[in-house]
Amino acid sequence: MAYSYELNLKASGVLCVAFSPDGKRLASGHFCTVKVWDATSGQETLTLTGHTSSVNSVVFSADGKRLTSAGEDGVKFWDATNGHEVLTQTLAGDCYIVLSPDGKRLASGVHGGIEIWDARPWTPELRAEQLTVGTNQ
Repeated sequence: MAYSYELNLKASGVLCVAFSPDGKRLASGHFCTVKVWDATSGQETLTLTGHTSSVNSVVFSADGKRLTSAGEDGVKFWDATNGHEVLTQTLAGDCYIVLSPDGKRLASGVHGGIEIWDARPWTPELRAEQLTVGTNQ
C-alpha cells in the first residue's frame, strides 16, 4: 500500500484513530485530548480539550459534523467544525464507542453493559433527550 506522507504521532501517545465519513479528516485520541487532522496534508486542524483521562475511542457522525470521544471519564460530543464541546455524559469505567452502519445510533460499551445513543443531528429537543439516554425511565 502506497502513501504520500506519514503522520508521525508516536510521541503524542495516540490511543485511537478514526476517519471522517468523507475521508478528508482523521481524529486521534490521546491522554486528555482529541486532535483532528487534515488527512490530505497531515496538518492538525483542531485540538479538543476537556477529557480528564485517556481517550479510548473516537468516531465521526455520519454527516461528519460531529465527533464523539470516549474514555475513562465518559463520553463527550463535539462540534467537529469548530471543536466546541456540546455534551458530556459521565459513565463509570473505561468506555468505548462505535457508530452504527446507518449512522443513526452510537453504542458505548462500559464495564457492565452497553448503552445505545441517538446519533441523529442535534437539535435542542434531541440534546435534552440525549441527557437521559441509558436511564431506565
